[in-house]
Amino acid sequence: MGKQRCPQCGKKFDFELSGWICPECGLVILGSTEKKLFQKKNRKIEFDKYVKEKFFGTLINCALVFILLLGIGISVKIPNLVRERRIAEKEAEIIKTSAEMGNVISIAPYTLKFTQAFVPDWDILPKLNGIHYLAVDFVTAGKNQESVLKNLSDIAWVCLHDVGADSYLVPQGVYHLTGSDANQTELRHMNVTSELDKKEGTLIFIVQSPDREYDLCVFTGNESEGYGRYDISVNEQYTIPIKLTDQRTVTGS
Repeated sequence: MGKQRCPQCGKKFDFELSGWICPECGLVILGSTEKKLFQKKNRKIEFDKYVKEKFFGTLINCALVFILLLGIGISVKIPNLVRERRIAEKEAEIIKTSAEMGNVISIAPYTLKFTQAFVPDWDILPKLNGIHYLAVDFVTAGKNQESVLKNLSDIAWVCLHDVGADSYLVPQGVYHLTGSDANQTELRHMNVTSELDKKEGTLIFIVQSPDREYDLCVFTGNESEGYGRYDISVNEQYTIPIKLTDQRTVTGS
């Protein structure tokens, strides 16, 4: 607490260390007015010190929290901006092409042709209220020996665009079409698939009604400079209006 003067002889000494008794004249300061003033003064000094330490501690904590939040915001915002920019660049680079059923689409080194669209009236497909099926046959050709992307299904994807609802439907795999093992096996023998992974195949879509307006959309791309082994950059979209055939033409494999 520091040295203070004895009110009687003027000797400077530390009141607390001396037990509130002057070592020079023996004056007992304990309970005196000087002790009360001294304690009041020191309490004020200690309180002021506490307030300053508390204020600066709170200020530092607030600054640290602000810096942390700023860092988190930047770390989230920058990747989002980069991602949005990349998406915008990719969308801007996609070439949209119209085609017709029966046209040969070249997706080097492959070719793809959708031969017909029809409503499959097959007993092996479940009959449910409000559920309808639309099928599309396709044939492919070509082979890639210079890339890890060995199949057309690695660089091309198909979906059905419901024009009225502006929604996109994906082809269904045999597991989604029926729960029967026997029916799944039969569908596989019929080359039903959800991807362009066969030389001849059939894509089946679940639709609200086969009478609605639909477009078949084919998205194609090539290997990009990404980190993944199968990182694909989509660069072209083919749109084929669906025209249903009254009678499906069956070709040999």
